[in-house]
Amino acid sequence: MEINIVNDFYTNSDKKRLPKKKIIAKGISFYLLALFLVLVSLGLLYFILKLTDIDTHQFQPVDSKTLKISDSIWFIVLIGPIMEEIGFRLGLSFRKRDMMVSFPVFVFIAMSIFSGDYLHFLIPKIGVSILLFLFIYLLPEHLFGKYKIKYGSKIIIGMTFLFALAHLVNFKLNMVFLPIYLLLCLPQLIMGMTFTYFRLNLGFLYAISAHILINSLSVLLPS
Repeated sequence: MEINIVNDFYTNSDKKRLPKKKIIAKGISFYLLALFLVLVSLGLLYFILKLTDIDTHQFQPVDSKTLKISDSIWFIVLIGPIMEEIGFRLGLSFRKRDMMVSFPVFVFIAMSIFSGDYLHFLIPKIGVSILLFLFIYLLPEHLFGKYKIKYGSKIIIGMTFLFALAHLVNFKLNMVFLPIYLLLCLPQLIMGMTFTYFRLNLGFLYAISAHILINSLSVLLPS
């Protein structure tokens, strides 16, 4: 099955020419193959780091025993995936009704990353999100079509990379090793590409379902 990363995973071209089963198979095949290659590469990176006597423990995800809301199992397997898909991919339809929900949630997630947790400064963040909802509601419908034509592909690609970068919060960053932390977010980049592919070619619920499934497996499988 031939895969063109840009044409296939950032457009809805397969929606017009492939049945759902083949789209699902293509997305899963891409995810498994790309993830395998990334994990092998990261394994080699860890091996090289050990040879240089660099402490690799600093590149492990932050201990979930800190028990912020974002560390709870329910958040990881259900609430988080739903919020992230709404924030990062619901608006990729560029329909006004989707953007009214998606962009405020995206901004809420961004503010939560900078504040350290979803519950920190909760009321102000909700207030900002409501104001953004009302602002988008007042915008004319035709504006979103023009926005899609002019910036659509760039936004879709950008949101995929932002989704990956948002997972830098999984680590206690040492800025000296920032390039390594960026490489450690490659699995999330692969996830984002796969979810975007499903979002554009199958629909929003398929993206949410895939996200919930992968996060659930990450919790259930031994680390």
